[in-house]
Amino acid sequence: MTVCLWTVGRTLAYGKLHKVAPLVKLTSVAPVLSLILHIIIMLAVQVFFLFYIKQTSW
Repeated sequence: MTVCLWTVGRTLAYGKLHKVAPLVKLTSVAPVLSLILHIIIMLAVQVFFLFYIKQTSW
């Protein structure tokens, strides 16, 4: 762990940044809706498997 922290701490800054801004803002509808949809799908999958595992006889 110490080697990893030492290596990351010694990295230099990146050179030039890109002059053109991204086409889509992080707070626009598409990225936010995508995150919310992903959370809903993952929650549904986890709840499904929770009930599935509870019903399984071990």
